[in-house]
Amino acid sequence: MLQDLRFALRLLARSPGFTVATILVLAVGIGLNSGMFTFVYSLAFTPRPFAEPDRIVQVFSLNRKQRDDSQLFSHQVWSELAERRELFSAVAAFKHTLVGHQAGGETRRAFASLVSANYFSTLGVPLVRGRAFTAEESRPGAGIPSVIVSHAHWRKTGFAADMVGRTLRINEQLFTVVGITPESFSGTTALFGPEFYFPLGMFDALENVRIGEERRALGRNDSFNLFVFARLAPGVELATATAALDALGTNLERTFPVDFKDHTITAGPLPRLGTSSSPRSEGPVKLFALVLLGLAGAVLLIVCLNLAGLLLARGQSRRKEFAIRLALGGSRARLVRQLCIEGFLVAAIGGALGMIAAHVALDLLVGAFEARLPLTLFPTTAGSGVVVAATTALCVGATLVFSLGPALRLSRGDVLTDLKLQSGTEAAAPRGAWWRPRHPLLVAQVALSLALLIVAGLFLRTALGVSRTDHGFHADNTVVAEVDASLGKLDETRSLEYFRAASQKLAALPGVQSVSIAAIVPYGFNSVGRSVRRDGPPPAKGSRPATAAEGRAYSASWNAVGADYFTTLGLALRDGRAFTESESLNSGAPRVAIIDEGLARALWPEGGAVGRFIRDTDGGDSNAAALQVVGVVSSTRMDFFEEDTPRAIYVPFAQGFYANAHFHVRPAVDAEPVATRLVGQVRETLADAMPGVPIFKVRTFRDHAESSLDVWAMRLGSLLLGVFSAFAMFVAVVGIYSVKAYQVSRRTREIGIRMALGALPAAVQSLILREGLATAAIGLGFGLLLGLGLNRALASVLHGVRGFDPVVLGACTTLFFLAAAIACWIPARRATKVNPLEALRAE
Repeated sequence: MLQDLRFALRLLARSPGFTVATILVLAVGIGLNSGMFTFVYSLAFTPRPFAEPDRIVQVFSLNRKQRDDSQLFSHQVWSELAERRELFSAVAAFKHTLVGHQAGGETRRAFASLVSANYFSTLGVPLVRGRAFTAEESRPGAGIPSVIVSHAHWRKTGFAADMVGRTLRINEQLFTVVGITPESFSGTTALFGPEFYFPLGMFDALENVRIGEERRALGRNDSFNLFVFARLAPGVELATATAALDALGTNLERTFPVDFKDHTITAGPLPRLGTSSSPRSEGPVKLFALVLLGLAGAVLLIVCLNLAGLLLARGQSRRKEFAIRLALGGSRARLVRQLCIEGFLVAAIGGALGMIAAHVALDLLVGAFEARLPLTLFPTTAGSGVVVAATTALCVGATLVFSLGPALRLSRGDVLTDLKLQSGTEAAAPRGAWWRPRHPLLVAQVALSLALLIVAGLFLRTALGVSRTDHGFHADNTVVAEVDASLGKLDETRSLEYFRAASQKLAALPGVQSVSIAAIVPYGFNSVGRSVRRDGPPPAKGSRPATAAEGRAYSASWNAVGADYFTTLGLALRDGRAFTESESLNSGAPRVAIIDEGLARALWPEGGAVGRFIRDTDGGDSNAAALQVVGVVSSTRMDFFEEDTPRAIYVPFAQGFYANAHFHVRPAVDAEPVATRLVGQVRETLADAMPGVPIFKVRTFRDHAESSLDVWAMRLGSLLLGVFSAFAMFVAVVGIYSVKAYQVSRRTREIGIRMALGALPAAVQSLILREGLATAAIGLGFGLLLGLGLNRALASVLHGVRGFDPVVLGACTTLFFLAAAIACWIPARRATKVNPLEALRAE
């Protein structure tokens, strides 16, 4: 074995060009698969970072009659569940929230969790430093400002030795750090999780209240805000616990006849990819993850098929060497082992380089993701052994794919025939069945490469369509600033006063045309939907109205805006009027609304929406007065992947007050340099007008939209697929060129004889071209079918991706065919340069 290894090293060193090219190609293929495996493993398959995860279950409250109707738990119900010691050894509660973390003069959003004192002990997760929360800290209304930070946050501080005991400014309040979580711990979810953990006693101060919802203290019996999970007691199975919980649900229905009417209590596995009040299937996410892994595997397969072809071609030149070794007593097994060791050496070096590249690429990807969302990602580090094992398996698998086949084939040569081989000649390969391609490895490469190119083209076309779509407003050069008055401890009345003063100061800035405030910013992190119907008697219970006249409700995006919102964003007023200053900043003003053309057509197809009345069926107050429509504006999109017929409803800001608000500032001159200069002035003005209120990102609307998670994800996906497919296409085209170049070099005598007998150079060139293009055409045909299948599969998983696009199919096929034609033409042209006399004299 050592002798074979030394010989392989000498042989590879003798061909540095071939060796380096092979290692780099394998490094890309194996690195891509290693990185993708790390991501997919972390997302869908990594073991949960706590003790006995199969004994942890989440408790759900579901409606017996409508299983999709669910609700969370109150503190009192959670306490009652915790008493069921015959079922659970421990029951914990938590609720996610967003907080504002102030550090270095900047405020940023951070994902956090409010947890019970036994949260970490129930999961069986010991802290690496410090302590868990006490029962007193978790008591409702305790208000003790303590915090446990994640290992990721500790890493951001450079692993400060004095982390425990430090004070952090969060939501304009000082919190004392009492503990640090383990490195791989991401809470109850996988891959992403909270950066901070707070005791339940801080619930009333840190809870995020949705728009239109009432803020309820944690201690109230009607405050259903907690997710609940439990550890099964020893010897208790999930089915046993579920049956016992159903009886508990009946008791709760008697205790809470309104809130728990028709509800039952059940338990299920703890979700790994999110937090939900009802059991959810995670099959689609895992399917998408496997699709990504499959695409990466296709690239590696293309690489291996290409290398197999190259090794076959390279091995043909060594057939005389193999024949001599066999004639001297060498065994076929020894020959196969020698060739496989050569392949494994190349694969091992390429795999090591690929794993390093994958690690760097994942770090960059995590940083880019965290810059766009207030989430902390936890790539698998505890499973690094699994990742290394997977990469090793890829190296071994690649070796078997591209080395073993050629090795077995080359070792079966006829010794006497191969000993008589002369340069410039090639043994005739046996012809298979008429339907079998002459170069099946090359056909497979072309087919897989074209399929990947089609998928990448579809993603690129979708991404370009997203960025070029007319979304209904013209606000690229406006300035957007996000603030949150709740972090400054301001109530609604005081917040409105601050917002009014800030709007006036912003409007007074030189070069500003208009200013408005809004609860929701298009393409932002938050969005709100409402169901809206005509005013009138509600439809009968259980009925399914088909038209607006019968009481059908239509979903629409919701926003609370200021008086000049439509002017500032460049939205055209089609009918009626905009809001007045009194309506926008006075919560006691008459209830009015402005709807867009899409919702107006749905509710009143005959026209005449202005002056009519509508009801927000999701508003939370069934006794609230109906809203009078005072205006109709042009349709717009609040989300890049919104449905084709968007609908929207706008209410005055004071009537839909939201502490986390956005200021829109439109400059008098619609030019990017003017807007860029205005960004700093807006930040300074807001800081002066609202002291103590944290100001988040201030930027132009164009920058805001470009940094949207949807756009970033689509562009990143199209970029990665584009790079991978271009690499795969390059490898396949090089494979075509290599095979034809090798054939030309081995057919030198044949070509010389043809030309000596009078064959024209054009005829020889046409012969070589026809043979190469026929192989490429077969591969392109299979690739078209495979690309169509992949497109349909992705379109069923990803919203906004088209399942069939003739432009993409035609462009990708044409591009690939032209590249294949060039790859065949270069060797064909070289064949015509053969001197017949020299070819006939060649030995």
